[in-house]
Amino acid sequence: MYKGVLTLLRRAAVLLDGVFGEAARGLMADTLTGPARTASLRPSMFLARDRVTREILDRAAARGEIRAAVITPQLIGLAPALVAHHFLMHGTPIPDNVLTGIVDNVLLPLLTDPRA
Repeated sequence: MYKGVLTLLRRAAVLLDGVFGEAARGLMADTLTGPARTASLRPSMFLARDRVTREILDRAAARGEIRAAVITPQLIGLAPALVAHHFLMHGTPIPDNVLTGIVDNVLLPLLTDPRA
């Protein structure tokens, strides 16, 4: 699970460090300044990303690495949202230690805490 999520975040970081990142930044700005213009896009904006993340987490649950009960829509979108936040606040490139920190210090504790 660790490698799968980290690979997904690394791919996102590479995409954000190029033309896709500039387009994403423009779309995010449009969402803030003209929400009506992007209303039709919002429901599907993260479907593919969330589908891949869910597959990674579901496989980890099937292997017994995490409990299936902790896989929620909020948790599925958390790590990519933190990458997007870093991108917006600090730009690119996104350092690898930021990505590993998101997985090690945020995602893994939430997925493996037996009290959750």
